[in-house]
This record gives sequence, structure tokens and C-alpha cells, in this order.
Amino acid sequence: IWIGAMTSGGVFQLDGNTGEILAQTRVNNNPYGGAMDGRGHFWIVGGYCTIGICNLARVDTTSLEVTYFNVPCGYGISVDAQDRIWTSGRFQRGMTMGSCVNRLDQDTGESTSYTVNGMAQFFRGLAVDNVGSVWVADTGGDLLQVSEETVELVHRFHVGPSEMVG
Repeated sequence: IWIGAMTSGGVFQLDGNTGEILAQTRVNNNPYGGAMDGRGHFWIVGGYCTIGICNLARVDTTSLEVTYFNVPCGYGISVDAQDRIWTSGRFQRGMTMGSCVNRLDQDTGESTSYTVNGMAQFFRGLAVDNVGSVWVADTGGDLLQVSEETVELVHRFHVGPSEMVG
């Protein structure tokens, strides 16, 4: 089991039966959410994004080497079958603010985003179904279906209540 500690920046591998710490390292992005990819990397989205940049940390679970990537939004995090990293959350570009769903290709560092301008909603938790869709909760009570391939909105379902987070 891999976990991150937001306040201290500690990242820990725990024994799932005993809770014993098996390995540990540190990251500088205040761990908030995490996901494991198929390559043995633990990905951490930071709890605090600066204006326009959210910092993702990739921890190699063998060497404990940490690599950082910048993405436009961060709150929720998931990984698809191609080991692309998905995040959701708020963004800010200059004076423009809104919510986004972002796909990061870890091999190229390229991000592709679906964005909605304005502060009426806040994209929160997300999950990848690995059959073509990414599902995102927003604080307006909607569930968004985003295409895994094109990173475009497929459908928006109002399921309520407001303030859905995951």
C-alpha cells in the first residue's frame, strides 16, 4: 500500500497486513490524492495548486526516484490502461478561471484538457472505466462522461445532489 502525507510531504509504502513502513521518501507537492500506474509508479496530485499550475509527483516504487510534471488542474487523480494520468479540478490562466479534466502522457509530458470556464462548478473526483470513458463528479450535482481518447465531453448527467466530490 502506498500513501502520501499532505502536511509532511512524506510518501510511504506500508505492509497491508501490519501497517509496518517498508519504504519512504518525500515529495514537495503536499500529497492529496494518489494512484498507481502499471509501470510501478505511484502518482501524487498535490493539495495546493499555484495559479495555473498543479504539480504531479511520480514516485518510482523501486528506486524511490521522484519526477515532477506540471498540469493545469489537480484534485482528483486516476490512471488509464495506457498509463496516462488523469486529473480534474480547478484551473486559472491569467484572469480566466474554471474547471478542467486533464490527460497527461507520461512519456511525452503532453497534457490534453477539457475545460469549462467560470466558477459555477468545481470538477472533483474522477474515475477511468478503461472501456472509453472518464467519469467526473462536479459540485453542481452533475456527472460528466469524458472521452478517454479525445478528452471531449460525451455527456453530462444530472444526478444530484449538489456538492458531489467523488
